[in-house]
Amino acid sequence: MSTTSSLSRTPGIKVDSSATPSIYTLAFQTAQGSLTNAALRRAINYAIDRQAMVDALTEGKATASSTIVPASSQFYRGPVKEGFGYDPAKAAELLKEAGYKGEPVHITSNKNYPMMFETGVMVQGYLQAAGINADLEVNDFATQFSRYNTGKYEMMTWNYNPSADPSLVIDRFTGAKETQASKLWTNPEARALTDKLLQTPIAEQQPIYDALHALYLQDAPMIVWATGEVTSAYKDKLKGYASWPGRLPRLWGVSLQ
Repeated sequence: MSTTSSLSRTPGIKVDSSATPSIYTLAFQTAQGSLTNAALRRAINYAIDRQAMVDALTEGKATASSTIVPASSQFYRGPVKEGFGYDPAKAAELLKEAGYKGEPVHITSNKNYPMMFETGVMVQGYLQAAGINADLEVNDFATQFSRYNTGKYEMMTWNYNPSADPSLVIDRFTGAKETQASKLWTNPEARALTDKLLQTPIAEQQPIYDALHALYLQDAPMIVWATGEVTSAYKDKLKGYASWPGRLPRLWGVSLQ
């Protein structure tokens, strides 16, 4: 039994969760190696069962998602909610389109953060089941962090920290590798849309998010498998408390009874 499940069954303890403005991902190296092939990247995205990953890795508390827009955002609606589903047949079709011949796909992860390691294990299993020759390489996190920033990987488990504005999450991974090796999504149109998003009033941003999402599904520069979440456990005599998307405890209006 997990710690969260155990706590939720403990008398006098309450457990609740909140979606955070962050995304759980696997980064792709799109400048070199087998993942320069967009059809192969799309095949990988269709080979992943995101809901099963959420159930196994977060006890069902995260939101399964395949978009760069966190599910906690007001912009997570309409076409943005539609994306890569779990579709092994579609994955097989795209592997043929990609001309995939069994080339190895290397997944980098670490054991310092257990969920990142478990994400790598699950994704490796899904890819092998889809006929993709995936292996898992485990580094310490310091080494993985350096490799992420220098682009020295093929595929990597990577989770983005929350940002109150989802456009700032997108900004982190969109741009030219020549100026910043950690960038994932190098399509100039994606960067132009992101720049436009950063300069547009909130009330007018939805069409830009929709356009970015449509382009993301075409380019597939990474896997997004869920929106991040935060879970809190506290004694039931604490009134008015709830998990907060900012992840830190927020005690405004909270009292003890």
